[in-house]
Amino acid sequence: MKRFTISGRLALLMVAVVAMLVALPATAFAAKATTKIVIPKTLLANHDTQTTGLWPEATTAKLQKKSGSKYVGLKGTVTYWWWDVNAGDNGAYVSKHTSKSSSSGTFAVSFGHRGKYKMTFSGSSTTKACTAYTYVYESVGAELTELTPSLELVGSTYYAVIRLGVTWNQAATDWFDDTMMVSNMNVLESDIDDPNYTRGPLRFQDHEMFEPSDSVEFRYKIAGYEADLASMYSTCRATGFSDSYILGPEDPTTIEWTVIKPL
Repeated sequence: MKRFTISGRLALLMVAVVAMLVALPATAFAAKATTKIVIPKTLLANHDTQTTGLWPEATTAKLQKKSGSKYVGLKGTVTYWWWDVNAGDNGAYVSKHTSKSSSSGTFAVSFGHRGKYKMTFSGSSTTKACTAYTYVYESVGAELTELTPSLELVGSTYYAVIRLGVTWNQAATDWFDDTMMVSNMNVLESDIDDPNYTRGPLRFQDHEMFEPSDSVEFRYKIAGYEADLASMYSTCRATGFSDSYILGPEDPTTIEWTVIKPL
């Protein structure tokens, strides 16, 4: 009798649950709509010559949800952080901000400095959560000035010597220790008439520059006979040394000169 009483109550409960589910709107069982944040993967803050109002840099992005076969604007709140490599033991996202999108899904984004950013939408009862990442780079007008290359004899050894002047926009030094890295790739092409003679890149070096307008020097040891019959081609670049988000010129500085042995 007791078992029958319990089963009867369960049956009544199941009937009530089914009735309640039937009464719920169909949207309660619909799959959550896929969402996305639309923003370029990389952004460039061009501070080659700008001296004031360098930061923040602003842009716009979009929060969207999938409707049928296309994406449409979604009104919501997007949270974003900047990755601070010095936070905690291994770096962490800091500087939490939020932006609210309009009915068209558009929202403003303001970047306080270069680096890696993460943006998230937490989703809702009808939309999925989503995350987007973007990388903000800064150009600081880094420039390499070709100084006169030369061939020098030290004892009985010849050295091809390349000197470059290094400058950049000193106003664009926020969170930057004023250090530029200059890389130099050289190729020595000889006129020696020997099909078995080949010469590849001599050497690759990095030099750190701590002050603008200084010069960086590259020295390459070469054989005496090559000094008579050779041409030097140098490809030089400048980038941020301690900050990978500092960009130098897109096109490298190219130096081409004929190596002439001193008398």
